[in-house]
Amino acid sequence: MTPNDLELLLKREGETLPDEKDNVDVGVERRVALLKDVLEACNTAKDTASPDLEILAEKLGDGSRTVNWRKPYGESGILAFFLDILGEDSSSTTLKTQALRISGNSCADTDSNRARVVDGNKLSNIAKQLDDLNLVKFAVPVLYNIMIDYEPAQKLASESGLSARLLKLLSASTIKSYMPVVPYVCKILALVVGQQPSPSSASEEDSQAANVLLKLALGAETRDDGEEFSSVVSVALAYLATEDESKAHPIADPELDLFLEAFYHAQTNFKIEEEEEDSAEALKQLNTSLMNVLADITSQDSFSESHNLESAVSQTFLAWLHHDLPMLRAAACLALGNLSRSDEASTALVSKYNAHEALVDILTNSSTRDGQLLHASMSFLKNLAIPAQNKAKLSGLLEPNGLPRIYALDTVPQVQFAAISLTRLLLLNCAENIAKMCRRGQSGETPLETAVALFGRSDAEPTKMEAARSAGTICRGLHSLPVKEMLSSSSSVTDNKDLVESITTSGNEDSLLRHAFYQSHTGIIKLLAFLITQDKWPVLRSEAWFVFALMARSADGALVVADVLKQDGALAVLSTTITGCKPSSEIVQDVTDEADGENKGELATPQSLGLGPQQVPAGPKADTGPVDQENALVMCTELENNWKKEEFVGLDKSEIQVLVKEGTELVAAYKAKQ
Repeated sequence: MTPNDLELLLKREGETLPDEKDNVDVGVERRVALLKDVLEACNTAKDTASPDLEILAEKLGDGSRTVNWRKPYGESGILAFFLDILGEDSSSTTLKTQALRISGNSCADTDSNRARVVDGNKLSNIAKQLDDLNLVKFAVPVLYNIMIDYEPAQKLASESGLSARLLKLLSASTIKSYMPVVPYVCKILALVVGQQPSPSSASEEDSQAANVLLKLALGAETRDDGEEFSSVVSVALAYLATEDESKAHPIADPELDLFLEAFYHAQTNFKIEEEEEDSAEALKQLNTSLMNVLADITSQDSFSESHNLESAVSQTFLAWLHHDLPMLRAAACLALGNLSRSDEASTALVSKYNAHEALVDILTNSSTRDGQLLHASMSFLKNLAIPAQNKAKLSGLLEPNGLPRIYALDTVPQVQFAAISLTRLLLLNCAENIAKMCRRGQSGETPLETAVALFGRSDAEPTKMEAARSAGTICRGLHSLPVKEMLSSSSSVTDNKDLVESITTSGNEDSLLRHAFYQSHTGIIKLLAFLITQDKWPVLRSEAWFVFALMARSADGALVVADVLKQDGALAVLSTTITGCKPSSEIVQDVTDEADGENKGELATPQSLGLGPQQVPAGPKADTGPVDQENALVMCTELENNWKKEEFVGLDKSEIQVLVKEGTELVAAYKAKQ
């Protein structure tokens, strides 16, 4: 068969005939039969070293572009013949070029032919062509056609060390000669990295993959093209994200410097809104990946151990904290947040580096609407808010234009949660911050009232819980810290002028100040009740019983606790906490009758048992039951002591007395066994 005959055959028989439309196999079988003579002609030309082989190969390469010839090439042996040609060093460059065309086109979207390459272990024959500068631009697309959407080929490529060959290409000085196929090289590496072997078997080239790729991305040929830059950096990130790179072998400083340079370049060199659609989408995805990898890198213990706050890397993040671009500021918050997981680091970031000033600026600036930046800055601040000496320095966050402003961002509930959660941390054991939360602003509203409003609007249980815990934390502070530091007659906690006057002349100023505060913040009752009626977080209910026990010791606090117990479900929870069962009207009557009679014997009392408010045991597995029972019992005892019939309307004193009696007996019995 002559080359001209072959050309005519391929054109004529490549078209789909009517009988093939319903039965594709008919056409495949017919074409396979026609190719029998073609394969024989190729073998003859090869055996005789005839120049016709190169011409036949060219005609077959042209024909391979027709979809109908793909399967027949595989089943007839044409594909296998030219895969073997690629394995022979004596084959000419021209012949290998055509062999690559035939191989690549035959395998495009054709798994049966891809399987022939993999099963015959012929992928290495194609990979060998990467060593020939003249064939790189042909071999790379062929490898991509075989591997895309075909995992067996990807696995074989990984096992055979294809990535090492490709990385050599990317770091070679001759890269300009095959720059058009570099995007395909990166796509292949992206397929291979997911099939990477264990770290111990990775080649030296693989261990340097991210380094090579980041240098390429920042090179003159790539750095200004959004789509190409994104493509190369994305593959580098895939290597950085592998377990052996990020955990077993922490990222080295040179590589980290390149990563940060690429991160900075991605933000400062491209404007997504000005890019074409494909490039813009690629850059958006890249930004997400950059942030994820930054989180992985900086969250490792080894990272904070090797990069103290004075290191160049940490100083870079501190500089980014003041940048105009939200993404860089968010990245700085993320990284520095991971570096501030110790009290020592958190304290230094505030007292030495004044990092909090930039964060306060972010959150108090009404133009800051970027959800990622808001969330990242508050996550960072949560770490800074833990050391006691930092809390007061962060008090500016509780101004009406700070966290309370963010409570109103109903369209970003995750940001609302972060804001109210941070609020609670700032309030814990900090009189100055509690004072901020209770002080009325120009609008006439206190920040606490905005938190109460958030509780009412939100459907998210975690957000409601953090708002309720914030209210509970304020109550705890008001009954354990110096009241005058938090409330004063001049702080407008109440508009009752007579009360203000009585405060200044009364000897019990603390109680009067608290009473005025509670009267002007009746909305917190529902929040405090939520703490005990919810059953999702038992340890938080335990916190509430402790706070209520503290509050009930004073007349003003007892009045609030009484109002809490009037809320739906509160008494039932109280009964269960103290006695293990819900209240019964019959039992109440029996016990009340007995109480009206003569006492027959000396009964134990909470006082005789030495009970008082107790902190909740620490630890996830701590048994809070006994402590909850005692705190609830103390609370009820103090309610009895502070009982005012005219103010406790709606609450049955006999029910409280029954709970005190039964609870005392149960606690006495429990302690007797200890």
